[in-house]
Amino acid sequence: MAIHVTLLANEGILLQSGNAKLLIDGIHIREHTDFSGLSESVLNDLIAGEKSTYQAIQYVLFTHHHEDHFSPEKTEAFLQNHKIRGFFLPEKQMLKNPSLSEIASQQSETVYQLSLALGEKMEVTLTDTLSITVFCTIHAGEAYKDIENYCFLLHLSGKNILIIGDSEYNPQYFKEMLDGETVDILFVNPMFIRLVPGRKVVEAINPRQLIVYHIPFEADDQLQFRSMVPKTIERHRAKLPPTQILWDELQEMIL
Repeated sequence: MAIHVTLLANEGILLQSGNAKLLIDGIHIREHTDFSGLSESVLNDLIAGEKSTYQAIQYVLFTHHHEDHFSPEKTEAFLQNHKIRGFFLPEKQMLKNPSLSEIASQQSETVYQLSLALGEKMEVTLTDTLSITVFCTIHAGEAYKDIENYCFLLHLSGKNILIIGDSEYNPQYFKEMLDGETVDILFVNPMFIRLVPGRKVVEAINPRQLIVYHIPFEADDQLQFRSMVPKTIERHRAKLPPTQILWDELQEMIL
């Protein structure tokens, strides 16, 4: 069964296959960051839930709490209009946002407050065609070493899709956590192809397909990522799996 991907902004994506529909890192605005947030029109449509694209979202997941991935206020506004089946967020953020925690408990059948030690996994079976393996990593960058970053291995419609957020570059750790798993599609930010340690992670995971996102929209691209990413892919094409770029608002892919 085909899996449809729609980019909202940054690492915010909608994944849909059959009746399963997931929103990952997809509720945030551009505020004090070099990366794009959801545009006002997309955010309003998402919160309202009147357009078919944003209806029947069953699961909402966040890798970590940075503002280019997660807005507690906008997430609360979204939940007020949407009944969902599962809500995944680091436990620390639930505790810091009691109002969000309360509305999530009311609007979601199950709230998964993520609190995993390094090396620990959580296996969640959601439907006949969807299960998720969750594990924790450290966020990349010395300044963020205290930030928990959760990875989601989605077993969706016969394919394994790995979302690693802004994880640190630790190839051995990924080898251990993914032992026995085949990854069909890996979503990464540009540092996983630009930096040698990042490319070693991709090599260790060995996905059949690579998708690069976490790229500013053209109007926001002060970092020149939109120029850098295609050049980097071309430079390392021989050592990378087949690679696609996801970088425009409401851009769609079929996996």
